[in-house]
Amino acid sequence: MTSKTQLAVIAVLLLCTACFNVFYRLNDGIVASWDEARHGVSALEMIESGSYLVNTYEYKPDYFNAKPVLSFYPVVAGFKLFGKTLLGLRFFSAVAFLLTASAVALFALRYRGPAFSLLAVGIFITSIRLITRHGARTGDADAVFVMLYALSLFSVLEPGSGFRRYFFAAFIAGLAFLSKSFHAAHLGVSLVLLFLTDHGVNARSFGRGAACLGFAALPVGLWVYLRMGYDGTVFFEQMLFNDVVRRVSTVMEGHNGGVYYYFIKILQNFPVWLGGLVLVIGVFLCCARPFGIKDLPEMFRVSGAVSRRLLLVTAVPFVILTCSTSKLDWYLYPAFPFLSILLAEAGMCFAARILRVRPAALPLLLILPVLCFTAQEVVTFRNIVSMAEERDRSQEIIREAAQRNPATPVYFFVETKKNGWRQALVMASKMYARKMYLLPGGKKAHDAFSGGEKVLIYDRMQPPSLGT
Repeated sequence: MTSKTQLAVIAVLLLCTACFNVFYRLNDGIVASWDEARHGVSALEMIESGSYLVNTYEYKPDYFNAKPVLSFYPVVAGFKLFGKTLLGLRFFSAVAFLLTASAVALFALRYRGPAFSLLAVGIFITSIRLITRHGARTGDADAVFVMLYALSLFSVLEPGSGFRRYFFAAFIAGLAFLSKSFHAAHLGVSLVLLFLTDHGVNARSFGRGAACLGFAALPVGLWVYLRMGYDGTVFFEQMLFNDVVRRVSTVMEGHNGGVYYYFIKILQNFPVWLGGLVLVIGVFLCCARPFGIKDLPEMFRVSGAVSRRLLLVTAVPFVILTCSTSKLDWYLYPAFPFLSILLAEAGMCFAARILRVRPAALPLLLILPVLCFTAQEVVTFRNIVSMAEERDRSQEIIREAAQRNPATPVYFFVETKKNGWRQALVMASKMYARKMYLLPGGKKAHDAFSGGEKVLIYDRMQPPSLGT
């Protein structure tokens, strides 16, 4: 086969792998509490009410998950296409991941050619955590947010990007804000730094920068105007408090971590690829030449302006999030498309330096990416299967009840150590045609109820033994 044919075959294999990773058993597993369940409940209630401006939870405006409405629209669209199923809940998260992978491929192709593009995509599509948790295989806002974040920055990563590109990037940044609120602040900081690098500080750039803000404000301003007509500033005050004040100043819901937290999460996401890079650097140190402290600048030399810009947009969220008090691994997901390209570039740069002095190392350097991809994909697949096989007995009870007497309603009571119904169970009760009512009071209320079929759920606790 010619080299072009070989590259085409590899590209097809990577496409198949990416589709497999996001769609394999996507309709299996359980609804995850918190973001996935809450987005699902809000999306279903939007469909029921026909109102797509205000996200509600149990038919009341949701000030806990204070996200702009764009984060709910992909889930709404999924339910309209595939019905009230897990596939509908998650479908457009999977599509967003594939679109992000396509953006990585196109940027890397322009940057360093087809072989480099394939390596960068191979790294990205085996991002373990981005695929399995709060990402491609869950029905929340993160995958769509990462896609918009990446599209915005990829449009201006080339040095000397003109004003028109920044207008486009700013508009997409506005959409990113509408998908995940103030999480888009990292994107704004990165765009400002890139803009100043390209255009400096002068009267002309100041005017064009203000125009960029106008483009970002177009979608945001329209939403703010419409939302304020519903409940004034209440929602925006809560959004600012939840997404900025609390996350920066306090540890929310036990989501804490030290200064190395995000280093560890990167290691957990790219374990094999980072191991392969360490091996290449080790071979470089052993084979290239006797190595001393004075050679360290050469070892870590950034190869060009694009690399420095990639480092910048990767470092901005990393530094900001590390300084924040509340920490969660999916907060760093927007950096992964750029980090994938940087890992590919580092590997290829060190490999090229090795080949200059040790041409005989070529077979090792060709087979190593294949081995890394295979091993990383095995780890990713195991995580996908583990996720698809998760079980929740409380959700199973609700699903089993849905299959009995679908024409009559059923009343559920929960006995739990927690307060009330978990969000995952609220979501599960809404996914079936049978009318289901989740009522308070636990076992005592269940025993006193006589209005129809009733079910008692012991959620996250053992039921009492027989005879007690």
